[in-house]
Amino acid sequence: MNRSERTNQRRLEEARATVQALASGQVDLVAGASGPVLLAAAEALHAAEARYRVLLDSAPDAMVVFNDRGEIQMLNGRTQELFGATREDLVGRSIQALVSDEVWAAHAEHLEDFLHRPRALRLGVDERIHCRRADNSEFPAEISLSPVQTQEGTYLIAAIRDVGARVATEDALRDSEAKLASTLNSIGDGVLATDLQGAVTLMNPVAEQLTGFSHLEAVGHRVDEIYRVCSEKTREPMATPIADLAVGVAAVAPHARLVARDGHQLLISQCAAPIRKPTGEVVGVVLAFRDVTAQKELQEQLLLSDRMVSLGTLAAGVAHEINNPLAALIGNLDVLMGELTRKPREVLLPASVDDVLHDIREAAEQVRLIVKDLKLFSRGDEESRGPVDVQRLLDSSARLARNEVRHRARLVKDWQPVPAVIANEARLGEVFVNLIVNAAQAIPEGRADDNEIRLTTRVADRGRVAIEIRDSGVGIPPEILGRIFDPFFTTKPIGVGTGLGLSICHRIVSELGGEITVESPRGRGTCFRVLLPAVEAGRATRHLPATREERKGRRASVLVIDDEALVRAFVERALTGEHEVTVEACAEDGLLRIENGQRFDVILCDVMMPQMTGIEFYQVLSVIEPDQAARVGFITGGAFTGGTQRFLDSAPNPKLEKPFRVDRLRSFVDSVLDRAEPHEPAQPPLALPRLRHHA
Repeated sequence: MNRSERTNQRRLEEARATVQALASGQVDLVAGASGPVLLAAAEALHAAEARYRVLLDSAPDAMVVFNDRGEIQMLNGRTQELFGATREDLVGRSIQALVSDEVWAAHAEHLEDFLHRPRALRLGVDERIHCRRADNSEFPAEISLSPVQTQEGTYLIAAIRDVGARVATEDALRDSEAKLASTLNSIGDGVLATDLQGAVTLMNPVAEQLTGFSHLEAVGHRVDEIYRVCSEKTREPMATPIADLAVGVAAVAPHARLVARDGHQLLISQCAAPIRKPTGEVVGVVLAFRDVTAQKELQEQLLLSDRMVSLGTLAAGVAHEINNPLAALIGNLDVLMGELTRKPREVLLPASVDDVLHDIREAAEQVRLIVKDLKLFSRGDEESRGPVDVQRLLDSSARLARNEVRHRARLVKDWQPVPAVIANEARLGEVFVNLIVNAAQAIPEGRADDNEIRLTTRVADRGRVAIEIRDSGVGIPPEILGRIFDPFFTTKPIGVGTGLGLSICHRIVSELGGEITVESPRGRGTCFRVLLPAVEAGRATRHLPATREERKGRRASVLVIDDEALVRAFVERALTGEHEVTVEACAEDGLLRIENGQRFDVILCDVMMPQMTGIEFYQVLSVIEPDQAARVGFITGGAFTGGTQRFLDSAPNPKLEKPFRVDRLRSFVDSVLDRAEPHEPAQPPLALPRLRHHA
């Protein structure tokens, strides 16, 4: 109650007191004659009551006057409007008529105490209370209670305010905040908000997870302390320009590295925007960021895979083109050296000729091994798996990594007998090459005799095969040892490597059902250990062909089909002494011979030929002459498609890879003879290609 209201209340009480004094005969309490005085007092009382009622009715809140028994004595017009009742309905009734049953039940004792010990009191501020209208509907309210002392006793004046609109706004705001919190908590992006000074004001669970800081730990701290980012490429720390972002003159880099609390780095995409009030005033900045490490890793792996496919296609093509002349070179050298050994020389040659021929043969053998390694790592079918000889694969991998190793360390092989493992040879070879190259790069150049890279194979626990690549290099610091298999983590300088090598190795080994671990005792180099399941006993056993002596004297008719003249000439030269040899440059001509009734004990057929391929030749032959199809042995030079490789893996016929030595060729012919007698019909082809004859 304000001062004016208190003054009018006092005047009203004085007027009432005067009227009561006159009415009781106490005329000496007032000056002048009783009649005029009484009239003046009555007029004063009426005027005071009128002024008081005007004040009550002009109040924006419902004003209700109670006596000390809690009975309504007076009320204003706003009370009638708010409660939907007249003065006659409310005057004389208890305060209980104005509040809900729930409020009365909860506060009855407090109201009784208040009536006996009146004091200023506010209700509905810290807790919500409801008043009740005449129609029993309810509304939220705030009530201010003020005691007034009079000669008649204590009166209580209640100012009742309908706060329904404010409560609805507060409820809507809370609902909005709850929806916002639910949205922020459920999205997959990290969200972080700051004020204009750069202090964190909000952080969702994803942001907590990515940064390593909880919401409580982050709020109030500078954003640069919580959200630590560095350049994606240079890895230099980057500041978040909060002040510039707030006025729209700067932006954050779309991609960066987030350095988490534990030092772990993530590749993120990020964006930022100012936070504005409805008036347009900027009050802060919001940062949204997403972990794209897996996405970037996949993109890099796809790019790397595309490069590997292109490189593999190129390598396979090169290998195929080299294999044909190399096969002729090696085979003819074998024939020449054999002839020089078996027959007396009609012409005296220098003694060094044997050494020269031997050196040429060894050089050709080195080329053969390189081509073989290229073929191994160029196979594009990453899904196929079979028994893999890990020691042979380690040999191939070491040869491919030789240039990295030879200037840094000696390569030592510590091999115990181990069974084969089931794997994709090319993918497992990628793991071995990567680990050997990493071992070499951990050793400084220039002191190769003082350092070593040791390749170890042994049988480990549960019958698994253990392959270890151990180096005597600088080792890996303990603080980063647990992170070396993380995508994009690398200690190499910028531009050297992508940080994906060991991550890819880990993925390949895991997909093979194995595990890869690392040890790096301080100052004692590093050891990577790969554990792989072994092939089940008996699964990789093969039928051993009869020895050369057992087959000696068996003369056969042999058809050789190869589009390379040098290879045809070499094979014919190598086999003519023991067999009857017929050669053809294309599969159509060979097929025509068989269609015309000619039969062969052995058919040596190249796989990749420009017109009818060896596979097409075999498929047609399987339909028209199954017995002859069973006598086909495939000669392969590489450059296979995935379908070609799958066919060769599934076909029962023997295969011989170019280049090959004479003794291997002769043994191969014998193996085809052994398989064909007795004959088991070959599987029919899935599709019969159109037969194409030369004009």
